[in-house]
Amino acid sequence: YDGREPQQLKDIRVEDGILTVTRDSAMLSLTRITLAHVGIYECRVEFFRSPTHTKFVNLTVIEPPKSVVLKDQKQGVPKDGQLGPYQEGVMIVFTCLARGGVPLPNVTWWRRGKPLDVSWELSGPGLVMNDLVVSRLTRDWHDDTLSCTATNSPRLPPVIVNATILMHRPTSVTVWEEDHQSPTGQNNTNTHQHTTGRGHVRERDGMLAGCRGG
Repeated sequence: YDGREPQQLKDIRVEDGILTVTRDSAMLSLTRITLAHVGIYECRVEFFRSPTHTKFVNLTVIEPPKSVVLKDQKQGVPKDGQLGPYQEGVMIVFTCLARGGVPLPNVTWWRRGKPLDVSWELSGPGLVMNDLVVSRLTRDWHDDTLSCTATNSPRLPPVIVNATILMHRPTSVTVWEEDHQSPTGQNNTNTHQHTTGRGHVRERDGMLAGCRGG
């Protein structure tokens, strides 16, 4: 050591942090880190009769996505956390859009704890989009949860948006039957309705049955 007092670098403002200097070391404490602090920091120790020692620290700041939006391209955003109701067999395109984040996040679709689509693309400055195409919506989607996840670092929890999928389903099923002419020649025109789908027919009688949802 040459006895000189260590000096704080001029490009570090007082409000950015505190530089604590002792005889043996110097410590820089930054408070309320922002993206303005990103960069390479240099620690330099100069001696009177010895070579200068220099170390560099690369400071990276992670910023989570500002917002994540899940929507159906036709219906729009969920209402009360629900999308639909949909007809069975239709094709649906769901879109998930994440805004902001440093670095830009990965945007993925999930259902029942399994990934459905992990491919995403940039749709504008700071915008990441992932379209999920369901070519044929089946009945097992009813009351199921569809999730869109945006994550850009294992150090931060992912941003997750959920929507419950609703399907058009009948509230009741009616089964009816009409008696045909019996083998004895008697013409039976009685009509019976069963909400349980269970009926009784005499042996060798004919029957016409129908099923209707309501």
